Amino acid sequence: MEAAALFAEGRSRAEVAAALGVSWRAAHGWFQRWEKGGAGALLSTTRPGPPPKFSDGDVEVLRENLLRGAMAHGYANELWTLRRVARLARELTGRKASPSEVWRLLRRMNWSPQKPERRARERDEEKIRRWKQETWPELCAKAGREQRTIVFVDECGFSQKSTARKTWAPSGQTPVLEMNFNWNKLSIIGGISLRSIYFQIHEESIKSEQVIGFLEHLQRYIRGNLLVVWDGLPAHRSKAVKEYLRSTGGRVWVERLPAYAPELNPIEYLWGNVKGSDLANVSPKELWELSRQAREALFKKRRRPKLLRAFWVQTDLDLDVLP
Repeated sequence: MEAAALFAEGRSRAEVAAALGVSWRAAHGWFQRWEKGGAGALLSTTRPGPPPKFSDGDVEVLRENLLRGAMAHGYANELWTLRRVARLARELTGRKASPSEVWRLLRRMNWSPQKPERRARERDEEKIRRWKQETWPELCAKAGREQRTIVFVDECGFSQKSTARKTWAPSGQTPVLEMNFNWNKLSIIGGISLRSIYFQIHEESIKSEQVIGFLEHLQRYIRGNLLVVWDGLPAHRSKAVKEYLRSTGGRVWVERLPAYAPELNPIEYLWGNVKGSDLANVSPKELWELSRQAREALFKKRRRPKLLRAFWVQTDLDLDVLP
């Protein structure tokens, strides 16, 4: 199109070639086409190729069957791989397709390769839905009436074995990340409110004693009543914890999340952020080094209120009902 405009100004083929950085022969070919048909003759055209192997009707039938899920077609899980899609296409249309053809076919349907979420088969989706739509607003209303601070609590383990991430290195030279073969881990019990993070680090597993200690920790740093939301960990349901909760005289009220629904707990996103960012590629030699780095990472998150709110947003809970 630039060449057509230059030809219209009366520029020669040599001048056009020099201005656009092409050969004289290329400019000459453009000039001949422009002279015969004007600027429209220089519009790019696609090369004619063979008709597509799969028609629009074939694509629609394949799409409908893919949306039914892989298990509906006899597979043990819901993963759609190129090989499985190729087999399904052959069964439905009688035509074979190479992996590259299947890839183009899926892109034609606006599908893309994605990392699937892992969810327990024991999940009760209806119960989870009711908890989000009914129980959660009721809890927020209770917190407002009784002036309680809502704190989501969970436990996590940080290991000397690092979460390996990608790194840059010279081509053909695979980088090596050294770590202890026999690694130890720390257990962290933490809580998150809309405004802050609370945590305690232990070298032993989290049991009733540590849970009670953390509830006391929360009461030291948060004024007023608490509404603690956590999962069904055995330590949370132990006799010792129940007796301690009764001894608080109602200052600490506990509510359980529905089973197998960690995505409703905002602190789960905090753990993932720390492991995938602050402690990624970190392989401390000593356990105290891991403890120090985990502590520093959590303190850093505490100073970022927008990030804390982002963890809550990811739960998809209605935050407008918060007191």
